[in-house]
Amino acid sequence: LTHLTLPEGLQRIGEGAFSGDNRIADTLVIPRSLKVLENSPFADCHSLTTLIWKALDCSTGIPPNHSDQFFYRCSSLKKAIVDDSVYVLPPRAFNDMSWLEEIVLPNHIVEIPRDFAAYSYSLRTCRLPDSLRILSHGAFYLSNIEQIVIPDKTELLGSYSFSYCRKLRKVEIGSGVKRIESYAFNENVALQTMIIHCDEPPTMLPNSLFNIPDSAVLYVPAQSVEKYRKQEEWSKFKRIEAIEL
Repeated sequence: LTHLTLPEGLQRIGEGAFSGDNRIADTLVIPRSLKVLENSPFADCHSLTTLIWKALDCSTGIPPNHSDQFFYRCSSLKKAIVDDSVYVLPPRAFNDMSWLEEIVLPNHIVEIPRDFAAYSYSLRTCRLPDSLRILSHGAFYLSNIEQIVIPDKTELLGSYSFSYCRKLRKVEIGSGVKRIESYAFNENVALQTMIIHCDEPPTMLPNSLFNIPDSAVLYVPAQSVEKYRKQEEWSKFKRIEAIEL
């Protein structure tokens, strides 16, 4: 068994169902029909390298206060692809996937849910879809994302969305963002550049920017430089300059 395609019609995968099964190598396809995924069904599948997620309406069978560890300690799993047929992502789907490096999302997703890829310490790449409107609480908490572009249609950056992303160097925020919640950008100790295309400074909750480097530069529309300098949260940037066209 080197390529596991779970059958369409499958609705539930129980706790620990395939845990430690190293015959599951290369690619795992999660079927469209899946409704419930319980804890640690694929934990310690060390030969698994690629995940293809096709489930259209999947929830977890895990109490809210418990940790999701669907692919816990899958040490070769580097890439997760969400199929184009998927419009709704489940919360915490790629949570705590410590070796995951890349997530590929379809270009019609409108919300990235709570804790979507939190604690995925090796995650470096995830292009956000142009359709995205909401980036929820803790979406990329404690990942190793190095740079991110927030699309123009995005309106909300949830609390802790990029908190403790210690390798995040560059952030570009599109023109549609209206609200950035507390600790969205927290302990981004490598941050060098943030570019924002909003003429009016988005509403920032307290500590939306927390412990950013003094050397980091915020680039804003030329006509808006003074507006950003007068805002309490935005003024945490020691340098606020006009975007060079």
